[in-house]
Amino acid sequence: MSFSKKAFSLFQIDVVLFATSIITGAVIARELGPDLRGLYAIILLIPSYAEAFGRIKFDVASVYFLGKKIIALGEMLFILNLLAIFTSVTLIAIFLWQYDWIYLHLYRNTTVDAHLLTYTVLCLIPLQFISLNYIYIFVFQEDVKSYNLMLLLKALIGSFTGLVLLVLYDWGILGVLIGSISGLFFSIIYGFIKISRKEKMIPFFNFPVILEMIKYGSQHYIAGIIGHLQLHLTNLLSALYLLPSQVAFFSMAKGQGELLTRMVPNAVGTLLFSKISKSKNNRYKNNITVQSFRITFLIIAIISLFAILFIKSIVLVLYGGEYLPMIRPFLIILPGYILLQSTSVINSYFGGIGRPDLLPKISILPLIIQVAIAAILMPTLGIFGAALSFLISSVSLSIIKILVFCRLTKFNISSFLINRDDIDVLLQFIKEKLNTKGIIN
Repeated sequence: MSFSKKAFSLFQIDVVLFATSIITGAVIARELGPDLRGLYAIILLIPSYAEAFGRIKFDVASVYFLGKKIIALGEMLFILNLLAIFTSVTLIAIFLWQYDWIYLHLYRNTTVDAHLLTYTVLCLIPLQFISLNYIYIFVFQEDVKSYNLMLLLKALIGSFTGLVLLVLYDWGILGVLIGSISGLFFSIIYGFIKISRKEKMIPFFNFPVILEMIKYGSQHYIAGIIGHLQLHLTNLLSALYLLPSQVAFFSMAKGQGELLTRMVPNAVGTLLFSKISKSKNNRYKNNITVQSFRITFLIIAIISLFAILFIKSIVLVLYGGEYLPMIRPFLIILPGYILLQSTSVINSYFGGIGRPDLLPKISILPLIIQVAIAAILMPTLGIFGAALSFLISSVSLSIIKILVFCRLTKFNISSFLINRDDIDVLLQFIKEKLNTKGIIN
């Protein structure tokens, strides 16, 4: 199967996941209302930041080292799962040690008792870590079918279980969290069975190889922390300083912007990382990265244009009139996401050529810009100040990525501009797919 066909297959599953997330999110928003929806967003900050600071990115490193044939698959899987369990248990222990302090600050603007919800959400942390191990193994194998099915199980079982407990049994946020836990659990079972049929886990303690993986993964780890803060720091600041309803509007605006723009780059970047890691042809690696950016940007821009035109109607139909305040921050944030998601394919390039160290170096200045602008604007502009800080830092980060890529490859910045050939390639691909489906002759 060609690169474009595999990418399209991943894109198709992302469309299904997008639809599932939108429908699930709409039901949750309507059932909970703005205040409890805001509390739900605050609770999800716990596993989100646990992943950013506790996931040491051995799963990402596994694609690179397996691609270089330095380590066997069974040995790699043993290392990944052992570290996932160790790091997640350590994180939970640290959280419980500082539980009172975290609880006091995280829920400072709400009077709802969130103790049970907080303990429940901790169960997501080890499941997330282990799930990502199997997902990245499928990425290395370029096993699109298994990758897609694992994500589908997680989304569909999680959504169905959560909505049943929320709507039929009135379990509120607790029901949604239990749904997420069940989705992750069954997707891991599938991943374990699928990979075990090909190769069993093998205990492996070759410390020189492990140290090399730590060296490689640490760069992705640092970049991951900075990237997470780039994407989600404003969510945390809004949780600390704004009312839960405002947190709901801002987190939903950002969430919809991310969902809308990540489908294409997620599909392309997932395969691009593996392709570049395995290839020895520098010209091929450079050209496919630039073309991937142009096609990705073109598709995202078209999708986003339709979203801008119909956003008010979409919000009214899905969430109801009480969520209309999310529209303005969404419109501010969206251009930043278009650029940020399009340039995410460059992340795959840096990782694939063995230069993950570039990612944290590139990201630190835009993050500082975001923090500074948020600190200045949020006290007076609230969620609009947070949205502006995200927009400016996202555009800055995207421009720096392109400039660094051009310096490494000696490409001209004009090579990132969409041209007639890109439009023809996209139209031809669409035509081929419509022919395959028998829609046109």
